[in-house]
Amino acid sequence: MAVYDVTREVCSGLMAYPGDPKAEFYSQTTDDCMVSEIKMCSHSGTHIDAPRHYLPEGDSVDLVSPFRLIGPVLVADSGVKSGEITADCFASEIVEGGCKRLLIKTEFSYENNFREDYPYLSEGAARIIADAGLLSFGIDTPSVDPYGGDGQNHRIILSENIPVIELLDLSDVRSGSYFMYALPLRLRGLDGSPARVILTDMEDEFV
Repeated sequence: MAVYDVTREVCSGLMAYPGDPKAEFYSQTTDDCMVSEIKMCSHSGTHIDAPRHYLPEGDSVDLVSPFRLIGPVLVADSGVKSGEITADCFASEIVEGGCKRLLIKTEFSYENNFREDYPYLSEGAARIIADAGLLSFGIDTPSVDPYGGDGQNHRIILSENIPVIELLDLSDVRSGSYFMYALPLRLRGLDGSPARVILTDMEDEFV
């Protein structure tokens, strides 16, 4: 069974969006065991944005249905290195192909350090995602909005109750159909959560 772990490794010094708390680990070892304290942002590493991230009355991450985050998913390689990702990169797949879960791959999957010119969705692309009624949407960049943006793309997508998965590592994954497991922590009332995201080949899922 082919398994692709598309989760960024969480460690001290993990890439963080400017202004977000950085991940820090503290461990204590005794003769009997090791216990660790973890300090991190709800959007550290590979994470899931719940509607509440930008919509005060939106669902918190514990209310996001696992059904939205587990199931067939399409990975579309945009080939974009920086700047806007337009709807041309994936519109045919969700309009004609009936795709209900979508992950966008960019060149940022190969980056380990934050840079301000990371790829992001155009407003038109965000609206197509929202209008398509996707169950979930993911991308391998720090945000669906441009650096320094006002969160417009987040609001467009989250207003349709579509959870957004960000900062995936799709470097070892090609365009195509997969089965996805994307599970956030069940953090009551919070805006988002780090997540472990796994893809398997579709034919393997039913063996």
